Amino acid sequence: KEYFEDALLIFIMPPSIEVLKQRLIQRNTESEIDLRKRFERMEMELSYKDKFDYIVVNDELKRAQNEVLQIVNKEISENRLKWK
Repeated sequence: KEYFEDALLIFIMPPSIEVLKQRLIQRNTESEIDLRKRFERMEMELSYKDKFDYIVVNDELKRAQNEVLQIVNKEISENRLKWK
């Protein structure tokens, strides 16, 4: 928001750190070294969630997608978010 004060910030949060770790491991898209780096950063990244306008817990993908869509639609309808 420092550079784009009108930006809508939505933090997509895992249901728990353990679930996030399991998801990352099951994806099998990162090396062990990269996974370790991600795990080390998790707490720090989660500590920033309060700086966002909204927090959406990604416990069920379809529900989380719908919640994000509802947030965006609400912000547009209340003229707080404009498409440029």
